[in-house]
Amino acid sequence: MEPFNIRIKYNAQDVTLTILPDADMLFTVVYFGGVLGAIQKLGQDWKLIDQQNIPGAGLPGYKTGYKNSRVEIELTADVANKVGTKIEQSLSAITNEPLRAVPAHLRRIKD
Repeated sequence: MEPFNIRIKYNAQDVTLTILPDADMLFTVVYFGGVLGAIQKLGQDWKLIDQQNIPGAGLPGYKTGYKNSRVEIELTADVANKVGTKIEQSLSAITNEPLRAVPAHLRRIKD
């Protein structure tokens, strides 16, 4: 699966994020060239992945401190669910099928 962009509302502002999917249905979330984190669908929810389990694709972690030039965003559980919903909408539009939860043998986190 190829990388793609999504747009979410964060603190009443539009934010464009790049999504890097991998073969295990893990989705790395990138903002301004830095990795915010990664998420994976478990059941009906999207879960954050521990930093050490994120395949950063050679990208640095996202650094904060750009308040004047970009939105200060943090990948929290609520934001992960927003991002996950947008991922599902994007992929469903392409495949015409809903995104299913990750099978147990591919999970990077525990239930």
